Amino acid sequence: MAHLLLLVLIAVSTPATDSGPDLFIKAGRVYLGTGETLEGAVIHIKDGRIVAVGKDVVITSGATVYDLSAYVVMPGMVEGVSYAGIPGGRAGNEEGREHTPSLRVAQAFDPRSPDLARKARMGVTSLVVHPGSRNVIGGMACHVKARLDGAAVMVASDAVALRITLGTDPAAGQGRSSRSGGFMNRRPQSRMATIYEVREQLQRALNYRERRAADKTVPENADYETVLLALDGKLPVHWQARTQKDIQAVLRLAKEFGLKRNVVLEAYEADKCTSELAQTSTPVLVGPLFHPQYGGAPRPPTNPEIDATGDDHAHEHEEICLVGCTQEHEHRDCGDPTHVHDASWPTCVSHDCCIAAGVGIAPDTAEVHRPVGAAWKLWKSGVPCGFARGGDVPGSTLLDFARFAVRSGLPADHALRMLTSEPARICGIDDRVGSIAKGKDADLVVLTGDPLLPTSAIKMVLIDGEVILDARKENAK
Repeated sequence: MAHLLLLVLIAVSTPATDSGPDLFIKAGRVYLGTGETLEGAVIHIKDGRIVAVGKDVVITSGATVYDLSAYVVMPGMVEGVSYAGIPGGRAGNEEGREHTPSLRVAQAFDPRSPDLARKARMGVTSLVVHPGSRNVIGGMACHVKARLDGAAVMVASDAVALRITLGTDPAAGQGRSSRSGGFMNRRPQSRMATIYEVREQLQRALNYRERRAADKTVPENADYETVLLALDGKLPVHWQARTQKDIQAVLRLAKEFGLKRNVVLEAYEADKCTSELAQTSTPVLVGPLFHPQYGGAPRPPTNPEIDATGDDHAHEHEEICLVGCTQEHEHRDCGDPTHVHDASWPTCVSHDCCIAAGVGIAPDTAEVHRPVGAAWKLWKSGVPCGFARGGDVPGSTLLDFARFAVRSGLPADHALRMLTSEPARICGIDDRVGSIAKGKDADLVVLTGDPLLPTSAIKMVLIDGEVILDARKENAK
């Protein structure tokens, strides 16, 4: 068993009292994280916060200025589900009992984990770190800001949400203790038993409240008090529910116990129940991009005509052309107001006009990777959604997730929001991070080009206005 509570505690950082110097960033293009883009804008930063952003921001004399006119700036990415810094990762729970609601994962967080440096290098500046998935009710997730220097990792909030896991993860490896000579055989041992455990704990918390109201001598129970915070709507509940049946179980339990603030995690089969999620306005955090149960790398859309002839205009594409298009021909409206011509993208997929022309694929076909298709359908159904759980290697990161999704039909501006402002809003940390706006933390990522193009590379990362990564200097060495 992983005894997480024995690990080093992380202190909540406090802002410096001394006023720091002004910092100005001159950017060629700024993606605000809200769907808006500014060309040739200036970002004013002071004391780790954004003071102003716009084309008319005046640079004061004597201030530090970064001339990044050749680069693109976007908000730091938000990983809404992460296990970085937790020894044992998603299997790192204290398994003495099935429910540990009052456990705060911030108290079990390892700031020396190399995972945090990797996340920062990938442009992830905020992480909502969760307890593992082996306990049914694992505890409270925390908001962490990652740095390359482990000693500087900050816990911004130690109670973002209560983590509950449905499915088979809590049942995995049952009987381990018995085989190893121990005496304990933990519950639950099936998906049905996991749902029973959740319902029983929620009801026990309600019964505890009634006992306490009737008899003041009943001792306080930290676990039940935490569950009551969720039942009263004071603490969001983040449910791990991958399959359609588990997602539907979340909605039933939420209705039965009056849980109002729910978020579904890792919803790989969310595309099968988008109507129920939309009806209840239940947000979803989709990811990771790759999972053994749900397939490997996605198959990119292809155009047999172009592959065979090499002729960019051997097709009858009616909306978006290939890169380098110079030939005059008709672009007809496909009826989708979000489908805008963009010559920087090599193909157009998932829209009727493209599919009919033989240059696109429908998101619900077998050629689209399950998490990517789920993200597209959630957006199409109006379900609040964000990307979550990026991988640690190129090709599986949060940014890669967004790039695959855009190639499968998700609008580029919405894909950027699903990397930044959407997961921040869903996790309740959008008052600080997720967008470039006055008063927000100066968490920024600087790239060589459009973030959603695979040729764009991350050059700088700033957290609270401090440069924690400058690849320009590293490359110059």
